[in-house]
Amino acid sequence: MVFFDNKIITLNSAYGSKQNGTMSSFLQFNFQGLLKEETHILRSYISVVSAQIPVSFYTINATNNSLTYTLGTQYTITIPVGNYNATSLISAIISAFATMSITMAISINKLTGKLTFSTTASNFSFIYSATSIMIVLGFTKITEFSSSFILTAPYPLNLLGIKVLS
Repeated sequence: MVFFDNKIITLNSAYGSKQNGTMSSFLQFNFQGLLKEETHILRSYISVVSAQIPVSFYTINATNNSLTYTLGTQYTITIPVGNYNATSLISAIISAFATMSITMAISINKLTGKLTFSTTASNFSFIYSATSIMIVLGFTKITEFSSSFILTAPYPLNLLGIKVLS
């Protein structure tokens, strides 16, 4: 005769052990006495019956909110953490450049989705770093140099944000 053991477990992020500082995005739950060897139980099954995962992800977050650039000297601007569409992100980047007294024009090609950056000051370059927004903007993980004061991303603007939960 086969006997099954069923238990209902409710997980709440308030009771998990935080694995990344003060943030609740990586939690570990320790169970004690949940499974134990018993002679009359041949199989135990664990399954997820229901899950509620609140959307607390930002398109631009602490891992992709800076842009390091050279315009004679190397500088870094930081974009505020948040959810953006193309228009609001372009405005935020232009504002961040303006705080550094740089006039940067940014446009998006409506057919390709690629961003073009231009300034009248001089040639400039974008430098990839660990917290760089370059991938979101459509650039690769290399230093990108402008030509004739203009730099166009090789790939479209990518505002998809977090695509995988682990």
